[in-house]
Amino acid sequence: ALRPPPTPECGSRSEYAACAMAAAEGKKPTGGSGQFTVKNLYLIVYNASLVYGWGRILWTTLNMLAQDRNTEQVYAANKDLLIPVQTVAIMEFVHALFGIVRTNAFSTLLQVVSRLYIVWGILVLNPQVQTDFFVKPLIIAWCLAEIIRYAFFVAKQVDVIPYPLLW
Repeated sequence: ALRPPPTPECGSRSEYAACAMAAAEGKKPTGGSGQFTVKNLYLIVYNASLVYGWGRILWTTLNMLAQDRNTEQVYAANKDLLIPVQTVAIMEFVHALFGIVRTNAFSTLLQVVSRLYIVWGILVLNPQVQTDFFVKPLIIAWCLAEIIRYAFFVAKQVDVIPYPLLW
């Protein structure tokens, strides 16, 4: 059977189902006291900032596609935000390494490095790739995945996880 991947806030795969079910039932999945700590506030700001960043990138991309503007320039239109938003994912490894979130630091490092390789090793260093057709679906897929993921993490920090984020 397929299992969901580990998440920074729900911990391991085995804990994910219990965490998601508790959230769906309106219980506090983290077992927290409901009080905000500095850690909670930091994670809310961090994750909400990334929801905003990825949302802006998605908006810009979809706008360009809807207006049938020069869609070969989707990367160029988004690079000033795409590069830092994807690069700040290094913090996810730092969060795992120092126990700010419950997840495996090594698996997080592998995920982050793979994305940084695509951004820095392929997109930034190879200008001819930047106008390739497949950059558009890559950016859209990243946006959709990250908006959902970071929105879930924000909702989890405030102990309110809407059902659509659990599907």
